[in-house]
Amino acid sequence: MRIGSADIVFLIILSFFVIKVTVTGFIDEFFSKAAVIVGGLVAFLFYKLLTPVITELLGGKSLSAVIAFLILFLSTYLIIKLVQVFLGSLFSSESLKNLDRSLGFCLGLVEGLIVIGVILMLINIQTFVSFDKILSESIFAKILSPFILDITKQF
Repeated sequence: MRIGSADIVFLIILSFFVIKVTVTGFIDEFFSKAAVIVGGLVAFLFYKLLTPVITELLGGKSLSAVIAFLILFLSTYLIIKLVQVFLGSLFSSESLKNLDRSLGFCLGLVEGLIVIGVILMLINIQTFVSFDKILSESIFAKILSPFILDITKQF
């Protein structure tokens, strides 16, 4: 089996994520992403509960929802970043730094495969240009296509 041009691009993408996250480490990378995602999710789910309290405190309703969202997002973000700092200090010894980087390698692999999967999904959804010939030679497309096809059926 030979490596196609799409696979070379996918290998570059995968290598980028693996190297980046391995150097950064699992703790920093995971908690940096988790802080934004969980902060946004908590703020989105609960800002309506905090909005009346902010309205009562400030007297005006015009920016209450935005302020409630920001308070929830920033407080969740800061709590997760504090956990990151605490766990990062636990992983300060040399042997645990190696574990942090090894776990970072695995996380980078997963992140890279997710990005490649999203690219393949977008290629399958779009109808402007046919990539069938290029993807028919791709090892990544063959391995990930069963997962991608299940997801793209939803669109």
